[in-house]
Amino acid sequence: MNIPLIPDLSNLKWLIIQQILKTIGSKRSQKIASRLKIQDIPISIDYIKILVLADTFEKDYSYVISEIFLKSPRIRIKSVENM
Repeated sequence: MNIPLIPDLSNLKWLIIQQILKTIGSKRSQKIASRLKIQDIPISIDYIKILVLADTFEKDYSYVISEIFLKSPRIRIKSVENM
């Protein structure tokens, strides 16, 4: 049984994740990805965000994807919503 990912902005982990996801989604990150000749930049950045979120909370990638897109609209905080 997996515990749902509930964004709690009083929790230090969520504050750190929010800043990391904001940085990953920034224009500078997109510019770096284009210099690395990554073909589909928006999808690649979304994948990186999912990997960081799953690894931070030590969850399976499939579980994090299902939490974000299918089960929990409450997880769509400002940083993750741009995915």
